[in-house]
Amino acid sequence: MKPYDAVLFIGFGGPEKQEDIKPFLEIVTRGRGIPKERLLDVAHHYELMGGRSPINEITRHQGQA
Repeated sequence: MKPYDAVLFIGFGGPEKQEDIKPFLEIVTRGRGIPKERLLDVAHHYELMGGRSPINEITRHQGQA
């Protein structure tokens, strides 16, 4: 097996602050028919993490490394 030369990470990003949560979820789920109640549940999960996604900071650190 040959070693890898690179690793590619792809993501949607995430909300940076509380007021970004619902617009972010609406954009990434547009056209998929996800029930509003489910989006509210997911929004609550973000609220429990302080209103922001940890993926943005992780991605920035990876980019700097």
